[in-house]
Amino acid sequence: MDTRTCYYNKTMFEENGWKIPSTFSEFEALLAEIKGKGITPLSQAYDSWCMLFAYEPILATYNPEYSAGLQDYSVKTTDAPAREAMAKMVEWADAGYFGDNWFGVLDSSNQSLAFTTGKAAMTLAGSWDAATFSMNNPDLDFGAFAIPSEDGTTGLVGTASCGYSVNADSKNLEAAKTFANFCATKEAQTIWVQSQGAVSGTTEIEASSEIAKEISESGKGNVYRSWQNVLSSYSEGGEASNLWADDFPKIFSKEMTVDELMDEIAACME
Repeated sequence: MDTRTCYYNKTMFEENGWKIPSTFSEFEALLAEIKGKGITPLSQAYDSWCMLFAYEPILATYNPEYSAGLQDYSVKTTDAPAREAMAKMVEWADAGYFGDNWFGVLDSSNQSLAFTTGKAAMTLAGSWDAATFSMNNPDLDFGAFAIPSEDGTTGLVGTASCGYSVNADSKNLEAAKTFANFCATKEAQTIWVQSQGAVSGTTEIEASSEIAKEISESGKGNVYRSWQNVLSSYSEGGEASNLWADDFPKIFSKEMTVDELMDEIAACME
C-alpha cells in the first residue's frame, strides 16, 4: 500500500526537546515553535504531486469523518472540509512553515534533500520516500508519525501501490495467468512487500523495515481513500484531476483562490 506520512528528524527533535504531537493544535504549535528556532518546519516542493502528498494527510486529520466519506463518494470532493484543509495548507505556507524560499524547491528530489541534509525538521511525503532518505543520508536518524486530529484520531491515506494484468493475446496465456495468480497469493505478496521495505496493505503480512512498521502502526488501522483518486474516478476522462494538477500550485502563488480552484473542480465532477 502506498501512503503518506509525516517524517521527522529524531536527532533534531531530541536536541530541542520536541515531542510527537497528540492533537492537531499541538502539531500547529510545533510548527510555530520550530519556525521560531530559525529551522524550516516542513520541507515542501512547489509541485502539484508533492503538495498533494501533504494535502491528503492534512485533510484526513483535519476532518476524519469527511475523509471516510470519500471511500464511497458520499461526500463531495469540494465540500467545506476539503476547502478548509486546503486553506489551512496555504496558511502554513504564508506563515513560512515550508521555508522562506520554498517556491524554488521544484520537485521531490529537492524536497528530500532539504530534509535529509537537516535543513528541515519534518516533511510530509510518501511511504516510498523512506528508501530515498536512507540513500541520501545513511546516518540520518528519522521516524514517522501520522498527524493526529484534534481528538487524537489518526489514519493513513492509502492507495494500491501497483497492479498487474495479462494480455489476452499472449502466446503463453495459461503460464501468464498462472504467474498472475501466484502474484496474488500471500507467499508472493510477502516477498513483494518485504523485499521493497513497503507498507503492508494487510495485517497478515508484516512489513520488513522499521520505518514501514512505524508508518503502519501510526495509522491505527484507519485507512482513507485518496482525494485525488476520487477526482480521477468521478470526472469524465479524469478532467478534474487534470485541473487540479495544473492549478493547485496557483493558490499558493495567489494566482487563484482556494474557492476558485474548488469551484473549477466541482464543475466537472459527476
